[in-house]
Amino acid sequence: FPIGSVVTLEDGRAGIVYRRNGNNYDQPFVRILQKSDGSPVAVNDPDSIINLEESGVHVVQALPTPGRHEETLDIRAGCT
Repeated sequence: FPIGSVVTLEDGRAGIVYRRNGNNYDQPFVRILQKSDGSPVAVNDPDSIINLEESGVHVVQALPTPGRHEETLDIRAGCT
């Protein structure tokens, strides 16, 4: 997945691809933006970045990148 891709994980969380993981293109590092219950994750939460290879969690869907006329996900909303 390209860096910056918004993805949903099999456990219901949503995140953004933070960095690649060597040649494991389908198991990147992901910054969690939203918990499975829909609540936001604080930007400064050190546990928000996960290595999918080590966690055993997989991407189930890559979400479309918002275009000019689409809603965007504000990753700062509700974060302290």
